Amino acid sequence: MGKKRAFLAVILLAFTGCQFLPWGKKAAEPIFVGEPETIIVTPPDDASNLSYIWELPEVPDESLLIAEFLATSNTFTFTADVEGNYTFSAIVNSGGEEVAYHEFRFIAIEDTSVVPRQAEPIAAAPLIPMSPITTPLNLAAQNLQRQIDAADTKASPATSKTEPRAKPKPKAKPKPKPKLRKVPEDVVAGHYTIQVSSWNTAKKAQKVKLSLDGLGYDTFIQRIWLKERNEVWWRVRLGDFTDVQEARRVRDELAGQFADIWVDNMRKDMVETD
Repeated sequence: MGKKRAFLAVILLAFTGCQFLPWGKKAAEPIFVGEPETIIVTPPDDASNLSYIWELPEVPDESLLIAEFLATSNTFTFTADVEGNYTFSAIVNSGGEEVAYHEFRFIAIEDTSVVPRQAEPIAAAPLIPMSPITTPLNLAAQNLQRQIDAADTKASPATSKTEPRAKPKPKAKPKPKPKLRKVPEDVVAGHYTIQVSSWNTAKKAQKVKLSLDGLGYDTFIQRIWLKERNEVWWRVRLGDFTDVQEARRVRDELAGQFADIWVDNMRKDMVETD
C-alpha cells in the first residue's frame, strides 16, 4: 500500500511540475527585454471600495525600475530594461483592510530575433545594340531600296504652299481639386496623446518615463519598427486627452525640457500604463 501511494505522488508531481515549482509557487513567465507587459489583478467579488498597493520585491541589480509605484488600480504595465528575474506583488485592500495578496514572477530575456532587411532591387544591365552583319544579300536589298526611294522622289509632285493654320486658343486649366486628408485606420477618433521623445534603447526610454511618472504625469512606452532605418525604437508618450487644446497646454509646459515634443492622435496599438 505504501509503494502505491509513493507511485501516485510521483505522477502528481510530474503533472504539476511544468507549471508550479516544488514549493507551490508559480513558475516565472518568460518575457522579452524592452517589450511592455501588463499585469491584471482580478478583484474579489464580495469586496467594495477597493485599493491596490504595488511593490517590487525582486529586480536585477542593473535595472532602473523602482520599488514603489504610483499605480493604484488593478492593472499595471511595466517594461523590463535588463535580463533577469522580476517579482511584482499587489496588495488588495477593501475599506483599508487587506483582503487579498497576489504575486507575479517573470524572467526577462533578450529578443534575439532579427528584423529581415529588404533586399535592394538589382538594376538591369543596359542592352548593347548589335551592328548588322554585312552580307551580299543585305547589299542587294539596300541597293533596291535606294532605287525605290529615288523613283518616289522624281514621281512626287511639288508640294503646294498652304496658308498657316490659326493656332487654337489654349484651354483654361481646371482648378485642382483639394486633396482630402487620409485618416489612418488605427487612429482613435477624438483622443490625443503627446509624443515626448524617442529612443533607440528601451533603457533610455524607461528612464525618461520614470522621471515623468515622478512628476505625476501618466506616461507609457510604444515599441515601433522604423522601416526606412530597419531599426526598433521606443517612443515615450504622455496621456490620453479628449480635448486637443488641453493636450497642447501640457505640451507647452514640457517644451522647455524636450526639444522635439508634439501632439499626436491616439492609436489603437498603444498600451497605456496606470
